[in-house]
Amino acid sequence: MDPLAGLLLLLAWSGLNALIAAKRRRSAIVFFLSSVLPVIPVVILVSLGSGGDGTLMGWGAFASPLVAFIAVIAVESGTEAAATKGEHGDYVRCPFCAEPVRRAAVKCRHCASDLATHRELAS
Repeated sequence: MDPLAGLLLLLAWSGLNALIAAKRRRSAIVFFLSSVLPVIPVVILVSLGSGGDGTLMGWGAFASPLVAFIAVIAVESGTEAAATKGEHGDYVRCPFCAEPVRRAAVKCRHCASDLATHRELAS
């Protein structure tokens, strides 16, 4: 593969990792940088270990975006964390249907329960 094409593919994959992270309400910048920054040290280590084999160095360059992709898929989104843990960030679990809703919501969008009345009773 041409080095420029490899660089473009690396940046596109890193951008995809950042986009998925943003959709899951995680830091896109962190996942983009964790995809891009380790590339040079990994390529240098693979080069030293393989005696300068270009094919292995090319595959080694895509190790960090692969690890970042697995991490971004494995990390729970804010709504998933709220559903499992009860609350996370701006989300809480509805006391009636156990679906995640925004903390500021007055009515559950899933079961249409009145959350404001529940908060008043709980206080």
